[in-house]
Amino acid sequence: MFIFVGAGLTVPKRAVSGTADDASRVYGDANPAFGAAITGGSLAAHHATLEDALADLAVSTSADAQSDAGVYAIAVSGSNANYDLTFTDGDLTVTARSIDVMAQDQSRAYGDANPALGFTTSDLGLGAALQGSLATAATEASNAGVYAIPQGTVTATSNSNYHNNFVGADPTVTNRALSVTAGDASR
Repeated sequence: MFIFVGAGLTVPKRAVSGTADDASRVYGDANPAFGAAITGGSLAAHHATLEDALADLAVSTSADAQSDAGVYAIAVSGSNANYDLTFTDGDLTVTARSIDVMAQDQSRAYGDANPALGFTTSDLGLGAALQGSLATAATEASNAGVYAIPQGTVTATSNSNYHNNFVGADPTVTNRALSVTAGDASR
């Protein structure tokens, strides 16, 4: 007599770990596309990527275009009943936006008051503004010559989100034109 006793085949979950890829962007820009990579274990042969294995794979961050400069977590999530998944966050680094602030060239005659010192700037975006003022060492009594206009107190209203590239100017104090007329005389 032949008696067959069956046995069970246990298929355990495959252990896989993944990490969100680090990314960076400039303050005010949209987030880049995020990705994730397998950092431990392996997928079954019929799954080429995490996207293939996890229909609900999500790689995201709480940061948006208006999030301040700094570091934010990039989280990975997803599930598959055949995998024991462990995910590690990545980092999104938001860097300060570089803006150009350029002093405007000025000139005036010796003895005159300084004209209003102005500047132009690249687009700040996101409703930011510049505050402060420019200054120069030139006064009404300054001799004719060239005097620098340094940055003074000009800064963006949100310094942590902007990096100022200041380009100074050199105002010129020119000679004052004088007309001298000799008076009539007789003798």
